[in-house]
Amino acid sequence: MVQLRVLVLLGLILAGCAPRTAGPTVDSDLAAEEADRMREAALYERLIQQRELLDIGVPIMMGNAEFCGDRTRYYTGIEIMHPGDVAPEYRGALRRLTDNSDDRLIVTHIVPGSPADGILRSGDFIEVLDSIKATSDSIPRLRAKLIQSGIRRFEVSRNGQRTSAEVSSVKGCDFALNLIGDDRVNAFADGDGIFVTTGMMRFAQSDQELALVVAHELAHNTMGHIDAKQGNAVAGAVVGGIFTALTGINFIDLGMQLGAGAYSQEFEAEADYVGVYLAERGGFDMSGAELFWRRMAANNPASIHLEGTTHPSAAARFLAIRTASEEIAEKRKANLPLIPEARQVGPVTQPPEDLTHK
Repeated sequence: MVQLRVLVLLGLILAGCAPRTAGPTVDSDLAAEEADRMREAALYERLIQQRELLDIGVPIMMGNAEFCGDRTRYYTGIEIMHPGDVAPEYRGALRRLTDNSDDRLIVTHIVPGSPADGILRSGDFIEVLDSIKATSDSIPRLRAKLIQSGIRRFEVSRNGQRTSAEVSSVKGCDFALNLIGDDRVNAFADGDGIFVTTGMMRFAQSDQELALVVAHELAHNTMGHIDAKQGNAVAGAVVGGIFTALTGINFIDLGMQLGAGAYSQEFEAEADYVGVYLAERGGFDMSGAELFWRRMAANNPASIHLEGTTHPSAAARFLAIRTASEEIAEKRKANLPLIPEARQVGPVTQPPEDLTHK
């Protein structure tokens, strides 16, 4: 009985807070049509950002195979898609955007400067690749073919006409370029791939800035920073276990946390330094790239603090990247190979000229 009274009282209170005017009636069919348009717009933006990431990332991968040891693959520069690659609710949008009502395997992008540039085109439908007919079941085998060495032989449909083409491949680093739907301005590496958020894609104002981001994350992978951090975390957990046994207080999690953070700023500084080289070797002029960190500091003033946190301060990163770029310029003048020095970038004693308005 008490519960019933409470429910009645709650109903009376909520009734007093109910809307007093009636909004327009929304037709459910029209709402469904608008939802389809929104999905199409959302998918289009993601495809554009994915293309931008590939246009920057693939040349950097192709230009730095020698730094990646056995973590290499081959690139043709061809991006392919099938409606089955996206969630069911987005397949209709993909079909409309690519004019692919028959659910065929379509070339959605060719990376400029890649082996396929000028040979295949965005919008080509792949019919056969190396004697393998393009069907839903054969797509995994076709994707595997695109990362193998040698000449790839295509039969494609273009504007209703069937044509043949041959595309070579270039060896490059084998770290996947991943676009993440996240509004935060962020990028990271995990030892196997490079991850860039949609927020970072919107924040980066130029190819140079995005190249700086991608190359920095590639440097983390090529320099073994992820494995080193994991090893430090394990070492910290072992030390924490010893203190736990001696005191009876659990220090394992704290030891793991402290271990994972060991040399964090040094790893980041090294990735900044090596990353400038990797970006230059990928074909991107990095002179003036340090200005990215002035904009980043304006976006996140906490990063200006000279002590830094897990990363060096924005001011330190600005100066270090500027020095690395100058070092590369001197090597170019002397016709020296663009190989990072086996050292950290030293302290910068000369203040930079004011580049704010350049």
